Amino acid sequence: MTLLISGNTISIRNNVGTTKFTSDNKLVYQRYYQTGSVSCAGSSIFVPFSYMSEKEFLVLTLKITSATGQADFINAIVNKEIPANGGVIVDFYGRNVNNQAGVDTEILGVDNIDGNLIFKTIRYTNESIIGSGTTTVNLNYYARLWSYL
Repeated sequence: MTLLISGNTISIRNNVGTTKFTSDNKLVYQRYYQTGSVSCAGSSIFVPFSYMSEKEFLVLTLKITSATGQADFINAIVNKEIPANGGVIVDFYGRNVNNQAGVDTEILGVDNIDGNLIFKTIRYTNESIIGSGTTTVNLNYYARLWSYL
C-alpha cells in the first residue's frame, strides 16, 4: 500500500498501483450513538434522539427481550440483535374466518421524526383492518447516526 499526498488530494494505492481510495470519496463517520430500552404495547413511544441533516442516515438494530405474541413465532427472534429496516413482525396469528384461512399480523415499526425515535406496534387483520397493536414488546435498541462530508 502506498499513501500519496499531493495538493488537495490524498490517495491510497495497492501494491500494483491501483487507486483504492481518494479524498474525493465520501468519508462516513459515526456522529451519534444511543442505546436504551423500550416497552411498547400499541401506543407510540417517543424517545428523544437527535435531529438528522440531509447528509446523515440512521442505522438501527433491536434486540427483543420478550413479547406477548405467538410463542413459536416470537421465540425465533428473542434475544437476537436484528436490523430494524422497515417493520419487524412480532406476532403472526392464523385463524379460521368463515371456513377460510385468515391471519392477523402485528408489526413493530421505528421512525426518527423531529429528533425522536418513535416506536409503535400496528396490527393488520385479514379484513384489512389496521389498528393499534395488542402485543407488548420489550426491547433494547442500538441507534447509530452516521454522517458524511
